[in-house]
Amino acid sequence: LYNKNLTNNYPEHINLLENRKKYYYEDGLEKEFNRHKDDPRLMAIYLPQFHPFPENDKAWGKGFTEWSNVTSAQPRFIGHQQPILPKDLGFYDLRLESNLKDQINMAKKYGIFGFCFYYYWFSGKKIMDMPINTFLEHKEWDFNFAICWANENWTKRWDGRNNDIIVAQEYLETDPLNFIKEVEPILLDKRYIQEDGKPVLMVYRASELKEPARYAKIWRDYFKQKHGKDLQLVSYLSFEDQDPREYGFDAALDFAPLSAFFKNKYFKNNKFPYIDVSQKLLDINFS
Repeated sequence: LYNKNLTNNYPEHINLLENRKKYYYEDGLEKEFNRHKDDPRLMAIYLPQFHPFPENDKAWGKGFTEWSNVTSAQPRFIGHQQPILPKDLGFYDLRLESNLKDQINMAKKYGIFGFCFYYYWFSGKKIMDMPINTFLEHKEWDFNFAICWANENWTKRWDGRNNDIIVAQEYLETDPLNFIKEVEPILLDKRYIQEDGKPVLMVYRASELKEPARYAKIWRDYFKQKHGKDLQLVSYLSFEDQDPREYGFDAALDFAPLSAFFKNKYFKNNKFPYIDVSQKLLDINFS
């Protein structure tokens, strides 16, 4: 398709990226960041799809990993820096334990408190669990972590909707109890992140659970009866803007960019501030 602005836009794009490299580049730290006990506990959300596994091979072709998406990204408008390619750790493969250890070392060096692993569980079927299993096996790795149940349907659409489903969430009657029993050893790991002595269990889309309050009650009752502990239940704000306390959860976690669209009231005239890039497009199909 014809883009009448491309002749001007592309050189401006290249110039802007070169200026960024020249003026905003920083070398890595020589020393390790020293956390103070009162510093905020920053967590990196950890996507474990950077290694091949059978379900991906079947759905996308042999050898597919998240790198297939990262490397094929294209700039859509002036200043859109894509693809963003790895520097320090290269195109790592999470089947190699040394890569996970390198990630931990890097995170600690820059003051990251812990990883929050996405946990893919479908009524007992687990996928992409090799990285967290590796982490759990190495008790000597002194680093904090938590899990988030990625409870969407796993689809080819990358948005959890009901199109081109690869693995579906069934939400069986027995799932609440089976899930908490499944993750019980994880939540009891001495490195697991707690809030006021309560293990922090996150759910990506808690409102999608069938009767989320029932899930919360079963999880809490099980842990209190078995271990004398309560849980800190956290729901992401992504597709829905809903107070998690309405269904028995304790807290919410903003998930950009979707959660921003529910905050119109914080902006002038209750309108979310869009930026018009129509004259700045490199990809005429971008909207």
